Amino acid sequence: MANAFELYARQIEEDGQLYQNVKEAAEPMFKATRCALSEFHLLHADFGNFAAVRAHVRDTMVPAVKACVDSLNDVVRTEDMYYRYRGVWNSALTDAVFALALVHWLENNTLLLLDDVSKAFGMGIEAGGGVHAAGEARRYVRISLEDFLFAVLHLPAELTRLSANVVVQHNYDLPVKIAHFIGELMRSFQQLSLKNDRIRRKFDGLKYELTKAEDILFHLRIRGLVK
Repeated sequence: MANAFELYARQIEEDGQLYQNVKEAAEPMFKATRCALSEFHLLHADFGNFAAVRAHVRDTMVPAVKACVDSLNDVVRTEDMYYRYRGVWNSALTDAVFALALVHWLENNTLLLLDDVSKAFGMGIEAGGGVHAAGEARRYVRISLEDFLFAVLHLPAELTRLSANVVVQHNYDLPVKIAHFIGELMRSFQQLSLKNDRIRRKFDGLKYELTKAEDILFHLRIRGLVK
């Protein structure tokens, strides 16, 4: 029994050290996304700050997240480790996808796609097994469709808040685009059979955000500020 528990003690110590290594490798992603999200208040204060916010997300956050993914792949070396520790970095990855998706929409009025996220952050898409190119070491850190959809569902709340704030700045075109986009997003998500409870609950909030966006548009219309 003593020998067995000595083995258990070593295993616990090794697991603890491995967790710490993963946590340290993931920390730059948390820092990068926190800084990016803190920049968004500038948009609400003055939409003219968008160029600076966009530059921060694309030129600072995205490279930092990509470098962090590389560091995580140096630590996460097996499929079991990926599923065991993915929860360590998932919330930061969700924030990173949301930040990039928001900037992308404000640039193009189109939704950032899962393939775009994969390319931007240098990570594969979860489809069973690690993702790797021929001749390269297997890379296990990747993004799942569920995580991507959950991040996308953060957009409506931020956009409806922005819609209300830009009206005060006499920007009446953006609320029209926002209401149209949230309506499209709503119709698109209705095509999905959502079995993930976390995504389904977030989707329920989308209906509320669509109502808010449409209310803003209604008040603009009755005042003759938009057609």
